[in-house]
Amino acid sequence: MKTNGVFLPMLISCIIPTRDRSLMVQEAIASVVDQRRDDLEIIVVDDGSVDGTLDVLEKRYPSVGLIRLNGLGPGPARNAGVRASTGEVIMFLDSDDCWLADHAQALIDLLGKGYEAAYGTTRTLDQVNGGEFLIPECGAGIQGDCLPELLRWCSMVPSSFALTREAFDEIGGFDVQGKDGIGEDWDFFIRLASRFEFGFAGRAPITIRRLHQGSLCRLSDHRKILDLVRRLRDIIRELPETDSVAMDRFHAMEQMIIQRGEQWTTVQDWYEMAKKQGML
Repeated sequence: MKTNGVFLPMLISCIIPTRDRSLMVQEAIASVVDQRRDDLEIIVVDDGSVDGTLDVLEKRYPSVGLIRLNGLGPGPARNAGVRASTGEVIMFLDSDDCWLADHAQALIDLLGKGYEAAYGTTRTLDQVNGGEFLIPECGAGIQGDCLPELLRWCSMVPSSFALTREAFDEIGGFDVQGKDGIGEDWDFFIRLASRFEFGFAGRAPITIRRLHQGSLCRLSDHRKILDLVRRLRDIIRELPETDSVAMDRFHAMEQMIIQRGEQWTTVQDWYEMAKKQGML
């Protein structure tokens, strides 16, 4: 926030990475503005758009901070946004998602209880296969030690997540190795949960997520999730106490992906198959 030419610290920073979503990102920004908070700044990180996204946002949202990158991927884009932000609390929003009313307050309330990180329920509209579903599934959300659950599956999304700047800095932010946008959030959550307990905002959704043809959750190459599972297995090996059950589960997932991965079109297809095979 800028007042009389002086930049003031903000309580909350919302980081929105985007690429070639000049229309969707405006809906995302509007959903943050609709939180009706004076203590919230918005940072949009344009990661190599060629559809004029930055030009549109500069004209329509002059108070929004804008950063331009050159196709580094969602993890590095979020990191860049956090570095440019001033908030004590960091929240994320993918540019094809929208916050619902009281999203920010629900997460702030949990951090106010002493949690360093908090998440809420996401309502996903599946525009690829039809229908909708919740993440986490109804009744599956947990609070406190979330590491065991995250070693089974990633039951949370960045757009429904908040954490303190201190916690973000302690784990070093998002992984910067991959540019494909597959699993950088899962990696992030595991490392965070190995150090901090999470608060959970309950069953009522606080975010709308759209799974569409251009979504990062749409699978164009099953080898990407094969690489992800192998990366996660390496992360588990580095945890203070290696979870042998989780290692076995990820090995089984690796074999399943090799055998069946070409059949899947979305991450949700992978999830449903893992459930069917008794892995979750």
